[in-house]
Amino acid sequence: MSNPSVDVVIPAYNASRFIEETIQSVLAQTYLPRKIIIVDDGSTDNTVEIIKSFESELIELISVGNGGVSRARNIGIKASEAEYVAFLDADDVFHRQKLKRQIQALQQSKNALIAYCFEDAIDENGNDISQLRNIKFPEKIEQGNLFNNLLYDQYRVGNPSSLVVAKTALLEVDGFDEKLKFSEYLDLIIRLSERQLFVCVPEVLYSLRFSDSSTMGKIRLFEDRIDVVLNHIAALEKWHENLSQDDTVVLAQINHLENLLFEANDTGAIVRKIGFVSPELGG
Repeated sequence: MSNPSVDVVIPAYNASRFIEETIQSVLAQTYLPRKIIIVDDGSTDNTVEIIKSFESELIELISVGNGGVSRARNIGIKASEAEYVAFLDADDVFHRQKLKRQIQALQQSKNALIAYCFEDAIDENGNDISQLRNIKFPEKIEQGNLFNNLLYDQYRVGNPSSLVVAKTALLEVDGFDEKLKFSEYLDLIIRLSERQLFVCVPEVLYSLRFSDSSTMGKIRLFEDRIDVVLNHIAALEKWHENLSQDDTVVLAQINHLENLLFEANDTGAIVRKIGFVSPELGG
């Protein structure tokens, strides 16, 4: 059996604090990628200088103006010439066996084109905070067709750093939706799950970092919290024929939005934003 090629795509924006550790975790893989494609999304710190300090021929740096994480990932997907693409956020860390175990799972599977795994959580200093963040294995591991489970928010497959995906599958769905600031990953995996099967490697194979500079850490501003919910609804509305406003997953987002409205100083502005994202809810 031949060894499939895999590229690791890392979107980076002002990632100087953790990008070195992130890159090192890929270079330490027991199954090395064909390329580490780092898309610098217009960083204004010394992210690019740190990336260029590596002498590895595996690293391919693409510098673009700031356009958001979805655009950066899509640029990386298009630049890849490998059979598979693995995603890694610029502050997360692969464990040494990650690519090997997921490529093995994909090779052993007859039909799956997407492999996911589990994560632990670390803080800015690399300390394990999994228990604090309530990160644990699911009671039941799901594989194969996950469309309904993902659409109805009954199961999760980690964050982008969890995935190894056949490039053909990513191109079929046109990659990430660049209009979404948040929930772009949820949107992608739902669209992928409509067409493709998943295989799970039931092991902790990467560390998800929580810090002030991470996406997780940034979702503190009230406006961002509103945008998270609205982007989630926008992602779900693509499946309005499958969902109704009586569905639990939709009601949960609407209830969350209603709770946030109680905190708002300018509810009119938020209602107008709701109408822009979701005419049905805003009407």
